Amino acid sequence: MEEDPIQVHCRIKPSTAVPSFLRVDHSNGMVWADASHSCRFHHVFGPEASQRHVFEQTALPLLESVCKGFNA
Repeated sequence: MEEDPIQVHCRIKPSTAVPSFLRVDHSNGMVWADASHSCRFHHVFGPEASQRHVFEQTALPLLESVCKGFNA
């Protein structure tokens, strides 16, 4: 399978003030705000994802490619 040239990731940040109104299906990257508003992402990071994990999955591969002489 050919890799997409641009990938879009979503991070659901933890919230202590208001209960989350978002529904997330991690198996296909879908996020719903309500019945008529949804978005699909290549990957959705949940509230438990650390900053390190998000960086390692999103930015680090780009930096490694740049260091090898490829465009990011």
